[in-house]
Amino acid sequence: MSIHAAGLTESKETYVWEDLDAKTFDEGAASSFPKTKITGKLREYAIAGALHLDHLAGLQASRADARTLELNVFQLSRSLGIPEPDVQAKLKPFALST
Repeated sequence: MSIHAAGLTESKETYVWEDLDAKTFDEGAASSFPKTKITGKLREYAIAGALHLDHLAGLQASRADARTLELNVFQLSRSLGIPEPDVQAKLKPFALST
């Protein structure tokens, strides 16, 4: 996420799962990754990673996470030395469209 946000790119084979649109785990794995190493645990990590990104995508719309988000905006504001409204504005491009 940080690399993407910075406008940089990484080699597709940096990670095991290079094609997140693939229909199967085997098809989504980097061609250099041995298919015999795609275990149940590795599949669970892949699913957990996708679920974490889904949670992150819905963070701004979540009433349950509102206080946590407010705290993080406050902390970022203080640590970066910029006003809270500026931090909030920088988060808006990442909000879900409704």
